[in-house]
Amino acid sequence: MIRHNVLFKIKPAVKDEEIHSAFQLLFGLQKVLPGFLRMAAGKCRFFENKGAIERLYGFSIDFEDENAYNTFLNDSLTHPAKEALINIIVDGYQGLYRFDVGRVIDSYPNPLDKYRTPVPRLIRR
Repeated sequence: MIRHNVLFKIKPAVKDEEIHSAFQLLFGLQKVLPGFLRMAAGKCRFFENKGAIERLYGFSIDFEDENAYNTFLNDSLTHPAKEALINIIVDGYQGLYRFDVGRVIDSYPNPLDKYRTPVPRLIRR
């Protein structure tokens, strides 16, 4: 699994409806791209009292594997959604702060595995 994270600042003149519309296009890709598992998006909130950055938004998408991730990056089907975001971001494409997690540490055990319910197995006689 690859978690693709993107942070960006929205231009001051952009209305909330435009932001919502851009995110809706991005969410819509989940229905048409294989391996697009889940997405969370919205305004960033900070809890450490270090001062909020005004109009800072972001999204995080979980992809099944490298192929799904590459499809998101390169398939022309994704261009309208990405263009809608680029058009409302301060400094356009240069205003994106992107980072991915999941490629290197997939081989380590997941600490949440201990909370999973075991799947019953059929025993053959």
